[in-house]
Parts: sequence; structure tokens; C-alpha cells
Amino acid sequence: MTGDSVHMAHALKRISYATCDPEGTQFSFLAREPRGHFSLQYCHSFVTQTPEQVSTKMSVQVHGERMLNR
Repeated sequence: MTGDSVHMAHALKRISYATCDPEGTQFSFLAREPRGHFSLQYCHSFVTQTPEQVSTKMSVQVHGERMLNR
């Protein structure tokens, strides 16, 4: 994977929780589907190649939530 294409996308308002483990190069978030029941959520977990990639993904998540909640 080169990072040149989108493999999955969720609107920030549907993501309820995100966490990361830079040392383990892992990033995860909980999200619900657009037309799914509000209590049904799916966990998406990813393994990156470097701890820096994990930190970048978490920063994007946090920055996006701040922009959404303005």
C-alpha cells in the first residue's frame, strides 16, 4: 500500500472512539454505518509500518473532531 488511494472512509460524526498504540504501530476506531442502528458499531483496526504513521492518523482524527465541534 502506497497511501495513494482510499480504502475506507467514515464521516467523523459517525466515529465515536479512536485510540492508538504507537509502539505497537496500531490504530483503531469505532464507527457506525450510515444507515445502521445507533447502538451497532464496528471496530476498525489497522497496523502501520512506523509509529509516526500511527501518530499522524490519531492527529487527523483529533483535529477532525475539533473542526466538527466548532
